[in-house]
Amino acid sequence: MTKQNTSTENLSDPATKETERGEDPAILAALLDQVEEICFILDRNFRIEYTNRFAQLTFDFKAQDMLGRSFAELLPYSKGMQETPDMQQTLKSGKSVRAEVQSPLSGRWFRMIASPFQGNYLFNLKEISGRKRYQNLLLEKDARFIAITEAMSDVILFLNMRGRITYASPASAPLTGFEAEELEEEMFADFLTPDALQRLQKEIENISSQPNSRATFPITMLHKDGHEVELNAHAKNLIKRAGVEGILLNLRSAA
Repeated sequence: MTKQNTSTENLSDPATKETERGEDPAILAALLDQVEEICFILDRNFRIEYTNRFAQLTFDFKAQDMLGRSFAELLPYSKGMQETPDMQQTLKSGKSVRAEVQSPLSGRWFRMIASPFQGNYLFNLKEISGRKRYQNLLLEKDARFIAITEAMSDVILFLNMRGRITYASPASAPLTGFEAEELEEEMFADFLTPDALQRLQKEIENISSQPNSRATFPITMLHKDGHEVELNAHAKNLIKRAGVEGILLNLRSAA
């Protein structure tokens, strides 16, 4: 897929929008372009008024090809993404809409949050294809695993070989403050102290050459509110396991 160099200057009628919003559209565009999630601003007719750099790269569209088109026309998703009267009514009432949606063209899954935004609508999407893939795999292979992980107080994480979290169990919230969907698709390193990251890298390196090998070690994770959480970690090399192809990490409180 060819990626395009894109410009952030795609807010239509800047002078008008500056008056309506009381701010410089170029500043807004610059801010949203720093967000590594897909962002769209839609007008009241659900026509795209702005799209950030990350959205353009993800869907391989230039800004000028997106502006003025309807969301459903540009990205023909399944029922969860359609501009239904219910969604429009909810947004017009000042409430947000949250949904998980899938593209029938690529099969990719996204978490969508649509909210009223300064007279228009802000759509934010984050890809959760990895999470869905592993959830479906687990459901297909062993439905009991889901029931077990949901009942466990331990946190269960799957990490791919780049260190990205592809699955997080529901127990992550009580222990770390982060909901499972906040961890999934993120780099595990971002939630560790520097010393903990070095320890993790060393332990993973030690087990990476031998499938099904294991390691147990202490690790310090950063809680959502900022304090450090001391944990005991148990890692298993499942690199050769079809559908997983990464590291299974079991975390429990060291307290």
